[in-house]
Amino acid sequence: MKFNIRPLAKLIQGLLASNTSQLITTKRQKYSTKYSPNSSLRFLKKSLIRSTPSGFEKKSSNSYSRVRDGSIKCDIKSAFFKKAFFILLAVLVLFNIVKTINFDRIHALSKLGSRGDEVRQIQEKLKSLGYNVGAVDSIYGSMTEAAVKKYQQDNGLTGDGIAGPITLGRLGISSTNTTNTTNTANTANTPNNAVNSGDKNLLARMISAEARGEVYVGQVAVGAVILNRVKHPSFPNTVSGVIYQPGAFSSINDGQFNQPVSASANNAATDAMNGWDPTGGAIYFYNPAKTSNQWMLSRPVVYRVGGHVFTK
Repeated sequence: MKFNIRPLAKLIQGLLASNTSQLITTKRQKYSTKYSPNSSLRFLKKSLIRSTPSGFEKKSSNSYSRVRDGSIKCDIKSAFFKKAFFILLAVLVLFNIVKTINFDRIHALSKLGSRGDEVRQIQEKLKSLGYNVGAVDSIYGSMTEAAVKKYQQDNGLTGDGIAGPITLGRLGISSTNTTNTTNTANTANTPNNAVNSGDKNLLARMISAEARGEVYVGQVAVGAVILNRVKHPSFPNTVSGVIYQPGAFSSINDGQFNQPVSASANNAATDAMNGWDPTGGAIYFYNPAKTSNQWMLSRPVVYRVGGHVFTK
């Protein structure tokens, strides 16, 4: 939500910058015309004759000057109070605008439609607290939004379903906007890419779970498949999104994913992120001794290593 206060600022600036000397000059000119001897002498004479018992008495030029200057002072005083009133009004309006702004919404980092590691952290934290977020897939869907809203309401926050800095702080999650974007593809699996340390750790953990006991190149191949999916339009566009996609990897459900990560898996994750792809772009892999899925078995094979077959 955006507020354009530029017109209000210009109004205040104009009020503060008005030149009092210009006002004095204008008023002097006005009253000089109105009360000039040429135009008003006859009127002044008649007025003085009526108001004095001895008839018309000649007045000094100071009388005209006093009348004129007194009127100018009144107008300057009136202008001052008008200016002060408008400045006060502008300040009050600005104060009310600022007061109504929801800063948690303005600085929101995760909301409906967002994707990324921060969303995954939100989902994991809420799930550990007993809130139903659905699948931990790094996608800020309607269930995640509902869970965030419920958490906000339970903790005295504005229940808007948006995970801004205040909500993230309550959850114990540090705000970051590096991986949390809406429909922005990650450029993983290319040399010198911007995959963060959290992605590397997730990748290494999945390699260790899915390729434990495989030769080193087979471990790198598993990591490459995950990174290839990140770039593929049919899959989530983050490492965490691919790994936590429901039904994608059996190791998420059988507990292998939570086992200690091997040193070779960490090295394989680094090599895969640096661009090494032994499979040549595969997006699936399976163990033919354990797979009976006919759709998977029908995919074109592009690479074989150890106990895994890699397909597109």
